[in-house]
Amino acid sequence: AKMASGAVAGLVAQSSTYPLDLVRRRMQTEGFIDTKGAHEVGLQGRAAKYSTIKTTLNTIWREEGMRGMFKGLSMNWIKGPIAFMISFTVFDYIKIHMSLER
Repeated sequence: AKMASGAVAGLVAQSSTYPLDLVRRRMQTEGFIDTKGAHEVGLQGRAAKYSTIKTTLNTIWREEGMRGMFKGLSMNWIKGPIAFMISFTVFDYIKIHMSLER
């Protein structure tokens, strides 16, 4: 039961927060380009496409639609529930173990 509730919590948490995680990733990685082997980093004088959370959300929505907001979520559905399941279970067992030693 603890593992199942951890898995469900992982699915819900990953799904509901994914668009903001995508925004964070887009804003962090903007400007990293590889031009003809020169490995230039930065915007190189260009205006930032993803300058604020709001403009990043609007750009993703306008250019990619609803699917763009959840691009890559399927991989998080694999790793998220497993991580939450382990975390919930380990936390409960440690809590039980610590309370027995008092």
